[in-house]
Amino acid sequence: MRKMQDLQPEVKAIQDRYAKLKMTDPGRQKMNVELMNLYRERGVNPASGCVPMLLTFPVLFAFYSLLSQAIELRGAPFFGWIHDLSRYDPLFVTPLLMGATMVWQAEAHTDLGRSHAAEGDDVHAHHVHLHVPVAPSAW
Repeated sequence: MRKMQDLQPEVKAIQDRYAKLKMTDPGRQKMNVELMNLYRERGVNPASGCVPMLLTFPVLFAFYSLLSQAIELRGAPFFGWIHDLSRYDPLFVTPLLMGATMVWQAEAHTDLGRSHAAEGDDVHAHHVHLHVPVAPSAW
């Protein structure tokens, strides 16, 4: 992750050189080749940020299958106001907590909210960055 952050000025320069081309233009392939060569030279894997997240998937799937098959948990009290884990939250507190923690994690792990929005660059991305985590908590 740190290596990718160190490369950001060079990546931005390459992307700026090809910014005038449309996404469907075959010239954009040259940009991708140039970026991959840069990553190869510096020994950076662009997918390395996803690997730790992928390692937790087997645990999440196992936990989900455990909860979906454990009939003993039906009607079991959890804590506080949640008296049955198989029913929705009657006070709608847990979805709000989920949304708040997602916004907090997004702010804590990126600098998009502090640098780009202050300069006026990419304000749309800043709003998406802040509002998309809240959407699942509203459902």
